[in-house]
Formats: sequence, structure tokens, C-alpha cells
Amino acid sequence: FGKLVKEFEKLPRCQHLKLQHFMLKPVQRLPQYRLLLEDYLKHLDPDSEDFDDTTHALHIVSEAAEHANNTVKQGDKFQRMLRLQSRLGDWELIKPGRELIKEGELHKISRKGVGSRYFILLSDCLLYTSYQGAWAGDSTSLKVTYAIMLNQLQVNLSSCQDREYSTEFSITSNVRSCTLRAKDVKERNDWLDALNTAIEDYRSRKATFLTSESLTVSSNEGHLGEAAPVWVPDQRVTMCQMCGAEFNLVQRRHHCRACGKVICTTCSKNKAPLRYKRWESHRVCDSCYDSLEKQHGQDEDLRSRFKKRDHSRAVNKYIPQRLKLSANSEGSQMSGHLRRRGKHGKWKRSWYVLKERVLYTYRASEDTVAAETLPVLGWSLQPLSNATDLPEGASPELTFQLIHPGSETLMFVAENPELTDKWKAELLSSTTL
Repeated sequence: FGKLVKEFEKLPRCQHLKLQHFMLKPVQRLPQYRLLLEDYLKHLDPDSEDFDDTTHALHIVSEAAEHANNTVKQGDKFQRMLRLQSRLGDWELIKPGRELIKEGELHKISRKGVGSRYFILLSDCLLYTSYQGAWAGDSTSLKVTYAIMLNQLQVNLSSCQDREYSTEFSITSNVRSCTLRAKDVKERNDWLDALNTAIEDYRSRKATFLTSESLTVSSNEGHLGEAAPVWVPDQRVTMCQMCGAEFNLVQRRHHCRACGKVICTTCSKNKAPLRYKRWESHRVCDSCYDSLEKQHGQDEDLRSRFKKRDHSRAVNKYIPQRLKLSANSEGSQMSGHLRRRGKHGKWKRSWYVLKERVLYTYRASEDTVAAETLPVLGWSLQPLSNATDLPEGASPELTFQLIHPGSETLMFVAENPELTDKWKAELLSSTTL
């Protein structure tokens, strides 16, 4: 019998669905029975001998239909789960009590670029899937790369106001962590609402079943090495985020497996065991090494897995104190991309941070050392007098300039009118006492 079932499931008309999925089809018939009985009762004479029996039958079928609808969240959602099951192949999607909450494509930002991934949010987990085929569509097969349980999932939103990052958010877990980008802000907010609601509902359902052991585990969440970090994309840094050494053809980029920062070869020579890697030793930065050693260095089973790099030959690049401010440091008045006009009329896009009346310039948005600084107190903020030769896509309303006697005039273009107004307001308050 088992052989016959497998042969039946391989038929093209089964569309990769298993027999048990077809056995769920009768559940969908209950709402149809209710509609038929309601229509029949509407045309039935109240004096008919079948009227009472029909009314009783409608009551029974309505209760059964309501129960079925609560179980599968209406027939359309069940059909969506069936279609998803067909796309996922052997991965068992449909389980008792599992509900489909949201599905859709998001762009995953990796260290090298951006790639499309398909995410399926269920009532108990988030499925991170990739497309199987040369093209991505509604019928393309999907492969489950990671299944992240909701009790292990955290969702974070960047505090950066820059338009380029306004549609991004990150997910963190002990299975997989990454930064995701939606098509627009509305779609990002829809995903944030759905994820946060699903996580809260899942934890509420499980709260009554927590044991003292699970409570102890949950209280340790957030410790370094417990969950996979979100890696900083390569293109958002031009230097080591630890020592400030600039990357080039010789100085390669590496990622700390504990915090996700981009570090140089020298700073990545430490190795420490990580819980989310099942206590295997992986490269970490100096800061993470010290923290992990403090946490687990006394454990006899883990002590031998710590390997600290040799600092005796390390020669760090000299960095002036005035440049030592991270591009995403807390407490800044304003930060984001601006285009600035250079000496030869060319416009260059850089990352700027305004903090404590000083305007910091960075080559990339995650650099830890500024390229230059400008104390803006005493400068005059004015609209651009000659709004010609602007960069492509820019309009005069996006421009402003800083003027100081005896210094070169600095001309800027912001990303959009809203950010232009914010930059002007913050600069105005910083240039005057």
C-alpha cells in the first residue's frame, strides 16, 4: 500500500502534494454545505415538515464550518498553504495548529551585494527560502534554507534617517541573522507588524508551558555569541572597524563571527568558541575575544579553544583624536548621505554626521574614523545662490551652503526635501550660539 501511495504522489496531477493534503479537502466542503442549506431554508415554507430538521441541520453544519474556518483561516488561506506546500516539495509545511500569517519576497543584504529571498511567516516559525530555478515567480520551487523558531527571533529597525536605509530592518536568531530590504516603507512596516505580533502571540501561547530550565535559558538571551550576528555589508565600510586600517587589494576584509563587524586580517586572528556555532572556535575581533574569554574562559572544556593573536608585532596606524568618532555613534544630531561639490565642480556623495557643533565626513556609512571634520560654529547657513550645474536628479530646493569669511564655500545637496529641512534646522542651531 505504501508503494502505491508513493507512486500516486509522483503523478503530475498531484503537483508534489502528499495524500494527506488531499484528505484535508473535505474540510473545505463544510462552508459549501452551509451555503446550500441556507439557500434551501430561504426557499422552504415554514409550515413544511422539513423546516425544523433543516434548521437543526444548518445549526450543526454552521458550528462545524465555524470550527473548520478557525482551524484553516478560511479556504483561501488554506489554498495558499497548499500552493506553498507544492512549491516547497518534501518540506512539511502543513501541520496541525500551524497557520500562515504572511509571505512574500524581501531582498537580503549580504556582504557582497543584494539577493532576493522568499520568506514565509507561520504561527510558530519563519521560513527563509531561496528560489530553485533560473527565474523567480509565483510557481517557482522554493528551498527552505533556514527555519527560525519565533521564540529565537528578534526584529530590529535601524535608527538611521537616511533614505537609502529607510526600507531596511534586521532579524537576529541563533540560526541566521541578516539585514532585509523591502520594496517601500509600507511593506517594511507590514512585515515589522506581522513579525512582532507573531512573536508576541507565540511567546504568549508558550508562556504557560515554560519550565525553570527554559526560563534560565531565556534569561541568557542577548549574550555575545548566543545568536548569529548581522554582518555589516562590505560596501558600507572602507576601513577596519577595530584599528582603522584602510582596505585595499592587500588588506582584505573579514567579519567577526561574534559581532558582525568588518575587520582586517590582523584584527581577525583571534579565535574563540561560540554557542550558536556549537562551541566551535571562529575568528573574532579583540573586543569580542575579551568579552567571550571573560564569560567562558573559566570553563575547562572551552578554555583550550581560545587563541589570542600576538600583539607584540602589531603597529597601529596613527589616528588623530578629532577623527575618532564612529559614523553611527549615538547622540548625533543628524546623520545621512549628502552630496558635496568639490573644487573642480564634481559632486561627491559621502556620509555626514553632525554632533556637538562639528560636521564629520566619512567615506562610508559604517566607518569608525572620519575622513575630515569641520567645526561649524560661526559659519553661515544660506540657500545656494547659483543653483546651476547640479547633480543629476537634484533640484534647487534640495540644496544649501555653508559660508565663512576666508574659507571655501561648502555646497551640499540632500536626498529629499524632508531631509533637506532637517539638515538645515540642525545646522542652523549648530552654527549659532
